[in-house]
Amino acid sequence: MYLCYLFSRFYRHAETQKAVLRRQLQMALDLQLPLVLHCRDAYDDCLIILKEVGLHKYCH
Repeated sequence: MYLCYLFSRFYRHAETQKAVLRRQLQMALDLQLPLVLHCRDAYDDCLIILKEVGLHKYCH
């Protein structure tokens, strides 16, 4: 799972990336699976999404 705004080609797809990340996080929570999240230059959005889906335990 990732959210990357480092390069303009990725940032153009930011809304798509956020929607996909939300779905992936929800699947991991529903299935009680561990997850690895890669975040580049999108830290604020990552934290907002983690809180939205109800993920309370995380480290960085």
